[in-house]
Amino acid sequence: MRVQCTVIYMRVHMFMANYVDAELLDDPVKGKHLISYERKYAAYLLELPSYLDWFIYNTFTPFSFIGESLEYGIFDDYINMRGDITKMRPFSNAFSAL
Repeated sequence: MRVQCTVIYMRVHMFMANYVDAELLDDPVKGKHLISYERKYAAYLLELPSYLDWFIYNTFTPFSFIGESLEYGIFDDYINMRGDITKMRPFSNAFSAL
């Protein structure tokens, strides 16, 4: 339980940082200071996720191969099978997941 609480704390912190960055994307003055990494993951939060998506993101097992500390955008791509996740070979992560 303690590990899960720590994971949720880290994920909320990352989520809120990306959410603040998402507000800056449309600002021509402040938005130009965002690096490409911040722009990429802020774009996932231009529209808030549903409560169910938020719940699944926070309860996604911290012991999985994908790691306990992950951006919402990576999680969203993984669950919806898009982005860099689709470049993985089938079962290429099986050994590290064990």
